[in-house]
Amino acid sequence: MLDSALKRRMMVDNQLRTFDVTNQRVLAAIEAVSRENFLPDGEQDLAYADRAVVFSDAGRVMLSPMVLARILQTADIQSDDTVLDVGCCSGYSSAVLSHLAADVRAIEGNAALVDSARKSLKSAGLGNVTVTKEGLDGKKHKGGPYDVIIVHGGFVEKPTNLLALLSEGGRLVGVDASKGAGQIVRYVRSGDQFGSIRVVSVNVPVLSEFSKPIGFQF
Repeated sequence: MLDSALKRRMMVDNQLRTFDVTNQRVLAAIEAVSRENFLPDGEQDLAYADRAVVFSDAGRVMLSPMVLARILQTADIQSDDTVLDVGCCSGYSSAVLSHLAADVRAIEGNAALVDSARKSLKSAGLGNVTVTKEGLDGKKHKGGPYDVIIVHGGFVEKPTNLLALLSEGGRLVGVDASKGAGQIVRYVRSGDQFGSIRVVSVNVPVLSEFSKPIGFQF
């Protein structure tokens, strides 16, 4: 039976490095966090498989380690950054971010997941993360500005309200699913403008807060 630390090392070597994750800080942060502690009961044995995890009761999905790692690498997080983790699910992404940034503010719309994230993060002794329950679209968010915003899932429409929370030079990274197949995209703020670059195609679920509303149909 392989122990958790060895499973994490194998995941980093066999999954993340082969998916062009080369940022040593990102690799070390993911290797430092026990992913099984953030999973639903019965899922722990598959914590380091190349798969997303569905929280069926909450209607939410934790991204696969490969996709999360590429998102974090694309964000180019610095040790003194303040980060907003949008849709933190059970807190795994926030735990990884805590090893990369100075301060992590996580938001999640599901109350049960907020409670789970708080408990798991506290058990892990991560004191630079706070988790609050609120809508993910940024309309009513009171914090910021942020150096980095991570969107834990896909969006069909440009996340304008979240982009407004970025500091000058701040980066927002998520998955643009506006054309069907998702692509990791990074926005960078310059004044009132937001340049963007697309990185790699990935398959992730679209967050309900960022899905395009269904128009009138005959």
